[in-house]
Amino acid sequence: VVIRLTLYIDQAIIRSGGKKFGNESSRQGIDNTPFLCEASYVLLEYARTCMFMWMFIEGLYLHNVVTVTVFQGRFPHTLYAIVGWGGPVVLTVIWAITTAQYIRQQKCWWGYNLTPYYWILEGPRLAVVVLNFIFLLNIIRVLIVKLRQSHTSDVEQVRKAVRAAVVLVPLLGITNILNMTQAPLDKTALEFAIWSYVTHFLTSFQGFFIALLYCFLNGEVRTALMKSISVYLSLRGHHDWAVRRQSLFSAGYPTVPVNEAPPQTAGDTNRLATSKGPHKPACDGGCRSTCMQQHTDP
Repeated sequence: VVIRLTLYIDQAIIRSGGKKFGNESSRQGIDNTPFLCEASYVLLEYARTCMFMWMFIEGLYLHNVVTVTVFQGRFPHTLYAIVGWGGPVVLTVIWAITTAQYIRQQKCWWGYNLTPYYWILEGPRLAVVVLNFIFLLNIIRVLIVKLRQSHTSDVEQVRKAVRAAVVLVPLLGITNILNMTQAPLDKTALEFAIWSYVTHFLTSFQGFFIALLYCFLNGEVRTALMKSISVYLSLRGHHDWAVRRQSLFSAGYPTVPVNEAPPQTAGDTNRLATSKGPHKPACDGGCRSTCMQQHTDP
């Protein structure tokens, strides 16, 4: 996102300066600097390929956790790091060398994403989306089987399956399939605009959807956040805020530090004074005579 935004801002500045002074080449920027522009697009495509590789790792790991019990063991950090960061390096280098050889005459590799060489990167990305879609279908199948075993109603089964699919679609990057379709360049301006806005919206806001579903709307995350805020304010003397917020948490999430007693209210003081008087145990029906005799004995 940062690389693409930098390139767009640079293009806007150069074009605005060209319209003002009558010549775009009079202003120096990324767009008209040899090797810098190409290097920026190489770095951009490497970052996009890394994104797809890590989405594949997320789908593979989730699929193995849910469906394949034999692989539930130690998390292979090293292997995933090599695939997630090293695999895109190989693909990007091959694509960059091929593109530099065949479209070197193009300024800043204009239209490189419309050439057949771009499929050196786009092919593995499309394979990742297809594999993640297969993982999604298998995960939903296992979920439905487990729901049937728990004797859940059909409506509830469908609701939970649809909810799981909606939650997993942005995480696995399946929305990127629209961006990989051929651009409707031979269609009307309206059709091209709809395709462009929809694909760019889904691609740009994928991270926002993931953060919204897995962080901002997650009950455990919100509970842990409110607990941290409450403990922070309690340590600084804001006990009244901690008491007011205590109803939001379960018994396992105290809002007052362990080494500090909770503040006492006026009702607590009265109850404490009353409890200091003579205490007489209550008598039930089975031991009423024995209990009364204990109370009357000197």
